[in-house]
Amino acid sequence: VLTAEPIDYIRRSDRMSGVRNAYAFYVIGSSMSPAIEHGDQVVVNPHLPARPGNDCVFIQQGPEGMLALVKRLIRPGSDAWKVRQYNPGREFDLSRKKWGKAQVITEIRRGGV
Repeated sequence: VLTAEPIDYIRRSDRMSGVRNAYAFYVIGSSMSPAIEHGDQVVVNPHLPARPGNDCVFIQQGPEGMLALVKRLIRPGSDAWKVRQYNPGREFDLSRKKWGKAQVITEIRRGGV
């Protein structure tokens, strides 16, 4: 679950300097290991277009707030995002109706550092 409440503040890299509405969060779970590990911090640029091969956060607006999944985008489709996870390895579809946004992960900070 993503919230608008900050839990920490981080220094922006040069790449993210000036990017409006950029955000970061800690990954919970190991479905993307070894590409992205449990406890890594990912930085997201919500303005970049998601392309095949990008690691992305897929957003769903739920009753408790925004729900997020981190997966690799294989192919965007009109009805679904084709995505990949690594642990366990599999490809599957995420409904675009349910998971309306795909935002590009631009940085991975190992262990949240």
